[in-house]
Amino acid sequence: MTKEYPAWIDEFAVAMHQALSNMIPSRWSSLDGLKTIATLNGVFLLRIAELIQTHERIGTPIEKLWKLFAHPSSLRSAFLYLIWEYRHLPDKSEFSSVAKKTFDFMDKVLDYGMQEDKWVLNSNKIHSQKEIEEILAITPWVTATPELTRSAGQLYVATASIGFALYRDFFPQEAHEIFGSYDVSEKFGTGAKLVIKYHPKLRPVEFWPEVKDFPYSSIRIYQVFHNVNFRCEFIGMHSIYDGPVVPNTMAIAVEVDGKFLTSEEIKKTTDIIAHFATEYSHLYEKLSISEMKKKFMEWECYQFVELFKAAGMDWRPTEEMIQILEQADIGVGFGIESLPPFEEFIQSEEWEVVWLKRLYQES
Repeated sequence: MTKEYPAWIDEFAVAMHQALSNMIPSRWSSLDGLKTIATLNGVFLLRIAELIQTHERIGTPIEKLWKLFAHPSSLRSAFLYLIWEYRHLPDKSEFSSVAKKTFDFMDKVLDYGMQEDKWVLNSNKIHSQKEIEEILAITPWVTATPELTRSAGQLYVATASIGFALYRDFFPQEAHEIFGSYDVSEKFGTGAKLVIKYHPKLRPVEFWPEVKDFPYSSIRIYQVFHNVNFRCEFIGMHSIYDGPVVPNTMAIAVEVDGKFLTSEEIKKTTDIIAHFATEYSHLYEKLSISEMKKKFMEWECYQFVELFKAAGMDWRPTEEMIQILEQADIGVGFGIESLPPFEEFIQSEEWEVVWLKRLYQES
């Protein structure tokens, strides 16, 4: 009888294929992240295994581990990139024990924090009903008008642009998450739904000292609408709205670093962020290939920055990681030409799923 594998692998497979089917990365212009990850040859995987072992030794409770990740989309993306690294190992048997322990840890934390649908086939929910009720009660809601809704939308676009400028194609989710949708019919009427657009890590001076003057560190946009179906795929920022959002938005609130903004403050904040987004958009283009490689590893490690700090470990890339990438021939540009049908996707050695199943079935 074939040995079983964890149920999360099947869920992951469906989520990955669905996300790639609808948002296939065909023209990314940053450093080839997939080749960069493949080149690491298990070094980063071993580093994360060491991090996990340290937290096990000091007894970090799972509720704290969950909070040390920026948000679930950051965790899922970090999980995916570890899976990518394992998939490209020339000798997987050498890493089977480490890989299983690491993947089991990531799945356990993700499972703890998600209310449902942990691989985000449709929704991205981490808030309990009680937490949603508290948000509804304490938030100073403003009745939406088309002008206010567009203003909040412009703020969202400007803030997302900051995230892309600072984290580029493979890591923008670090500063860009969307939670929801949540049923808020009891407060706003039948069919009302809430989404929360969350932008943390907006001032990552640890690897971009140039952003020290950016005035904000996190932004939340709360939006209630009806007659609109919302879903997202794999990560919250891969969101799909079915229905016109502007005329169907009922209420809005914008929170910047713990302060709720007035309508006029939203406009002023948008102008400030848009200015910095333009300024920061050139940071990455100025880097050499060697600097891009180092920056990629800084981003890769930064997904776990708070876990490293809590473990008393240096979050930055090791010299070994930097040297491996420095010696590798990695260019700019990444794309996936096509995606096979699902049955082929889960059986092909060109993709992750078959290697994950073999990892658990054969070791």
